[in-house]
Amino acid sequence: MKKILLLLLVISPNFAFAQTYIEKKVDGYTFKVIEYDLSSPDYEIKIVKSDDATNLWNLLKQNNAITGVNGVFFCPTDYSWCNTNKSFTDNERYIEGQKYATYLTTWDRAVFAWDKNKKPFIYQSGKINMDYESEIYYWFWNYPLLLNEGKNMLAEYWEKWLIDGKMKVKGTRNFICSDEKKEHIYFGLIYDATLEEATSALKNFWCYDALNLDAGLSTVFMYNNRYLVGPQKRDILDAVVIERKWLDISEISRIGTSLANVLLQDVEKRSKKSLEKSELYLTRYMDALEGVRKKAYEKYTTEIYEVNIVWEQDKVGYRIESPSLKHLKLITAVNEVFENLKNVRIEIREKISQEQQTKELLEITK
Repeated sequence: MKKILLLLLVISPNFAFAQTYIEKKVDGYTFKVIEYDLSSPDYEIKIVKSDDATNLWNLLKQNNAITGVNGVFFCPTDYSWCNTNKSFTDNERYIEGQKYATYLTTWDRAVFAWDKNKKPFIYQSGKINMDYESEIYYWFWNYPLLLNEGKNMLAEYWEKWLIDGKMKVKGTRNFICSDEKKEHIYFGLIYDATLEEATSALKNFWCYDALNLDAGLSTVFMYNNRYLVGPQKRDILDAVVIERKWLDISEISRIGTSLANVLLQDVEKRSKKSLEKSELYLTRYMDALEGVRKKAYEKYTTEIYEVNIVWEQDKVGYRIESPSLKHLKLITAVNEVFENLKNVRIEIREKISQEQQTKELLEITK
């Protein structure tokens, strides 16, 4: 652990404002967002999919990506009205110019897309940029459309009774959007907001064109190979992700898994098969990794301040810029180790809980 920390400390930062993590308050709502610079030569933004539902970590690894959030609405196997033993969706995608679709028209759904030159735009059959479909390189097809050219688009969905009960109550909202100058794409989460409230807040969060994405039990978010939200028990079918060029995530996975195995062997040796001690030692290693991660990000983290009504500055959040490639390799490797240890700790805690329940049951039946 000390060697890893030393390596992280001696690397000088090389800032690249390409996939910035932003956490801030806007209109009283908390945002956790990735800001992607569309001019970046080092990072690629993509939409990825799987024919079989899987977790976001697998989707990232399958596509050499390090950051991502879940995508469109779909019918999961736990929805009885879907009547399916395999998750599926009719909310289609374009991936590298290839259309994966069931229907010819978008109907009341809308599309957030970008062309081969990474220029973002909204498309909707017969309504918005009708002649632009041939320009699409990547897209998500979902509903409702939240903003188009800065205009709140929810009124039409209200008129057609397409705003369901889940959208009317406060909750976590997932979105993708672009700014007016089409220099950035943003994606991520807004907390404790109705869909109407989220749309208003998005407009004040630099969004000009914005599309609603799936949330609820599908909500999952990873940044630099680490879960910020999730994983959930419900697997997903697609995601918007970011890949760092010249970073081999399979190599990071191999190194991280090997380091995790070394630590797990040490935990097993120290704990002498005691679940409680195993949890204790795992937590200590995970806390140490948290410390390494925190130290690694210090040089790349800045606080966000805004002037209030009495002309004083309030802290409203912070942002983490993109590390250098060398630094990013270390961060993603540390996160790989952390996630492996976390998975084992979850299993151990479940076993401890089961043992406790069994003991309580035996006490009751005595």
